[in-house]
Amino acid sequence: MYRLEGYDTVHLKSQYFPATFDNLKCIEERKTEGGSYTKAHLQNLYVTMNQGGETIIRGSLATYFNSTSINYPALDPASVNECLEKLSQDLGIDFSDSIVKRVDYAVDLSMECPVSDYLGIFGRHPKMRQDIIGGSKYYKFKSTPEQLKAYDKGKQIQKKRKSIPIMLEAPNLMRCEISLTNPFVTFNKKIITASMLSEEETKQMIRNKAMTRFNQIHLDKPTRLNFDGVTTPADFILIMGAMGVKELGIDYVQKEAKGLQQRGQINKTQFKRIMDKAKELNVLPAVNDESDLIKEWSQKMGLPL
Repeated sequence: MYRLEGYDTVHLKSQYFPATFDNLKCIEERKTEGGSYTKAHLQNLYVTMNQGGETIIRGSLATYFNSTSINYPALDPASVNECLEKLSQDLGIDFSDSIVKRVDYAVDLSMECPVSDYLGIFGRHPKMRQDIIGGSKYYKFKSTPEQLKAYDKGKQIQKKRKSIPIMLEAPNLMRCEISLTNPFVTFNKKIITASMLSEEETKQMIRNKAMTRFNQIHLDKPTRLNFDGVTTPADFILIMGAMGVKELGIDYVQKEAKGLQQRGQINKTQFKRIMDKAKELNVLPAVNDESDLIKEWSQKMGLPL
């Protein structure tokens, strides 16, 4: 079974100021009522240097360590120390004892069916919301202080026209990710430092939190479809899905689509396109039974069935 996991976006706060600016780009000083701070870029990372001497790093350590413009593969915990050494050398700061202010943990899975089939199920969950970031569709579940995301990683890589090593290529590549936006709160006021991200105990702690949160989504068959945030017929059709049309009926789909048209989210032509697709899906046998998709996703994520 193809499965990769590791860290992606990480925010670090160091009490030290960079000893060198040689590797920084787009350096810009900003003034505020309370003083001033300096902003800069280090490859894909955003660097903020406060007047009091603190340095804050924001961005994908996976992209930074891979020296590419994509965050695939995620940063293996075993490579964290090597990544921190690179970061420390680039800025002349020892980042090993810097405080982790945010950490994203990603799981990449190769699925048997197109990723859109699984995302359609996510999209109908009442607490999942669709979002567009960098041209890619995400399905997000927000809680405090965490956020869950699921999206088509293979499609994102293709859009960016980036090549990846052959050994990392996988069909129907789906990424599931948890953002711990405040690890201090998540782990009962325990401070997490950058070097701790390489430790097995920390990895398991974060991974367990991710699995617990994903397990709480309960991807059961919906009692209604959730069309919140839909802006195009393609979005509507993705969320609608063959199983949704068959279970809820054409009349329900027509009512929801009509509501979108009345709110100005789609026009008359787009409404007709949606209804034509709904009728087509309603007579066709379902390509994939949702219960099988849910079971496969749960097994590959390592969740209880």
